[in-house]
Amino acid sequence: MKVSLIISFNSEISLLIENINILSKVMEKIVIVDNNSVNKKDLIEIENSYSKVKIIFLESNFGIAKATNVGFDYLSEISDWILVLDQDSILDIKDIDVLYSFVDRDNFNSLGMITPRYLERNELHDHFGDENISEWQFVDYPIASGSLVSVKAWKFVGGYDDDLFIDRVDDDFDLRIRNVGYLIIQANHATINHAIGQIKVVHFFNKNIKVYNHNAFRKYYQSRNNIIFAKKHGGLLKAWVRNIVLLCKTVLFEQEKMTKFKSIFKGIKDGIKYSM
Repeated sequence: MKVSLIISFNSEISLLIENINILSKVMEKIVIVDNNSVNKKDLIEIENSYSKVKIIFLESNFGIAKATNVGFDYLSEISDWILVLDQDSILDIKDIDVLYSFVDRDNFNSLGMITPRYLERNELHDHFGDENISEWQFVDYPIASGSLVSVKAWKFVGGYDDDLFIDRVDDDFDLRIRNVGYLIIQANHATINHAIGQIKVVHFFNKNIKVYNHNAFRKYYQSRNNIIFAKKHGGLLKAWVRNIVLLCKTVLFEQEKMTKFKSIFKGIKDGIKYSM
C-alpha cells in the first residue's frame, strides 16, 4: 500500500491542498500529523473533503521528530514504506513513481531510504545535462522531506529522536540507520523543490555566502542540536565550528541580531548541559 505522511504546523493551506491533490492520485492513505496549528478548522475541512486523508491533531507543538514518529506509528500498521513530506514540499507524480521503482529491486539489500534530488525553491536551476546523470547514488545526510523511508529501518533504530525537536533530526536518523547497515540512495531522476529558510546570497570577500535567515526559535535548536549531535555521534570540534559559523552569519548578515544571538547562546548552553 502506498501511503504518505505530512507534518504540519500553521500550514499555508493553498500549498497543503496542492500537495494533497497530487498525492491523492497515487496514494491510498495520506496522514497529516499537526503540531497544534492555529488553523485547525481549515485542516478539519480538508479531512472532510478528502476520503484518503486522516489528520492526527497533537495537543501541543511537540516538534517534527515526535510528530513524525506518531505518523509512523499509525502508518506502519498498513505499509512497509512511508513517503514523508513537509507541508510545503511538492513532489510530482512522476517523481513519486521514480522513488517507488527502487523498492523491489534485487540489487539493493537493506535499503533504508530513497530520496529525490533536492532543488532549493528560492534559487535558479539549470537542468541542462540532467538526462546524462547516473540513475542513483549513495548519499549520507538527506533531509526527510520527499523521502521514501523503510518502516523496518525506522523500527530497528527506534524511530526519530524526540529530544531533538527540530534541526539535525534528519541527520541523526540518517546516521543511525546507516550505522546499522541500511543504505540511503538518491534517485537522481526524481527531484523536489524545497525551501530551507529564506535564503539570500551575500558577497563577502569575493565569496558568495548563503544566509538562511531562520528565526530565533530555529537558531536555538540549531545551536543546541549541533552540540547534542556531537555528544551522540562524535565530532565536537565540528559542532563548535558550525555554531561559530552560525553566530557569524547571524551577526554579520541578518536582522534581529541580538534576539537571535541570545537564542544561539542559550542553545549552546542547553546543548552543553544536555545529558544522554
